Amino acid sequence: SSEAFHLAAAGRLNVTVRIMGAGGDSDWRNTVHAAAALRLGGGPAFDVAHVWDEAALVAAAAGGLPVVFSPSGLPGGTGLPWATIRCRNVQVVTCTAAARDACVRRGVPSRRCHMVLPPVDFDRIPRRRDASLRSAMGFSESDFVVLAPGESTPVANHRAAVHAVSILHVLDRSYRILLWGRGHDAPATTWLARRLRQPPLVTLADRALGRSVDFEDLLAAADLALVTGSAAAPTLPLAVCMASGLPIVAAESTAGCELLHDGKNAALVPPRPRLLAKRVLDLREDQVQTARLGRTAREDARRRFDPVRFVGEYQKLYECAAGIGSPSHQKLTTCL
Repeated sequence: SSEAFHLAAAGRLNVTVRIMGAGGDSDWRNTVHAAAALRLGGGPAFDVAHVWDEAALVAAAAGGLPVVFSPSGLPGGTGLPWATIRCRNVQVVTCTAAARDACVRRGVPSRRCHMVLPPVDFDRIPRRRDASLRSAMGFSESDFVVLAPGESTPVANHRAAVHAVSILHVLDRSYRILLWGRGHDAPATTWLARRLRQPPLVTLADRALGRSVDFEDLLAAADLALVTGSAAAPTLPLAVCMASGLPIVAAESTAGCELLHDGKNAALVPPRPRLLAKRVLDLREDQVQTARLGRTAREDARRRFDPVRFVGEYQKLYECAAGIGSPSHQKLTTCL
């Protein structure tokens, strides 16, 4: 997100990035130090702070700044951060209506809850299949590679995707599932494949290549995307898959259902492995529908995930948080 701001925020936004915690800026090594740095100055005078985790939220609020908060998941618990949101000048922004509504239920005033769809850097989206990348990860030309988007976390529920593809793998060994290899649940997916006595089923990209790889690069190695995450799963990996034109099969319970429409830009089915497997099989055999779904998804992504639109909406949120509405105010200095 910070890259998008730097690229598209010319004119009225000055953006400064500060990293809190181990390996971060020396005077921002914990919540107390970060709050003191903001309150006592010694650096840029910020109009607003944009934060992504609860520790940074507490630091920015204690530092006396108006805050824009992008939570990484749905709100939970009853601790200090959410009390801080209710009582302070904090604008909450989510990527889905489901997450926004959950924040309102948590007690955040609806006027301070917003939804902004994520940006996609379309220049990073591969335009064609990469046979050499597929080969480097151990896939043959005849393999049908199913990509489970994003990091392997509990909310992404990649184990459900592995289960669905394992059903197909029993029928036809050409069905394989590709994971990025990042996230705490990644090792569990390979363990599940071994338990199912299908060791070749799961490929972790980073491990197979022996190097770090961007998620966007994996799109050129996949034939279809299978989305099985919960409503709390990040939206950006799905947006990237849409932008690539990959055909998408998604469980109906995912947050992505706000972006996906059955039979138009994706195939939506109840979140049961056998039904997901059947829909993947159907799409593989129907190339006309597969091409149509991918084409419509790409067109929707171009319309919805424009980086310039993203920055413009956030700029309005910054101005709202900082109490700036006058066109004569030429610069808004933001701390990310």
